[in-house]
Amino acid sequence: MAVPASRYQPSSRQYSDTVTPPEYDDDVLVRKVDISGKLSIKGISLSAGKAFRGERLGLRETQTDGNYEVWWYSTKVGVIDLKKKSITMG
Repeated sequence: MAVPASRYQPSSRQYSDTVTPPEYDDDVLVRKVDISGKLSIKGISLSAGKAFRGERLGLRETQTDGNYEVWWYSTKVGVIDLKKKSITMG
């Protein structure tokens, strides 16, 4: 039986230690999440989660007044409801 070291092959893919920052459409509000995991919109501070610390999230207004979809790159990660002053992630 072969040992892992005999089967190892270096990856043919190049590793880049820099990550391209997200680009959002012009109609999307961009907010940077602070060190405690919070973002602010219209004077309201909401917790996006510590996993997003330092990240730029896109906020796209929905048809419902006071609601915004929360985007990280091209993935929708939550919804903000300004009337309830809440954010639902996931």
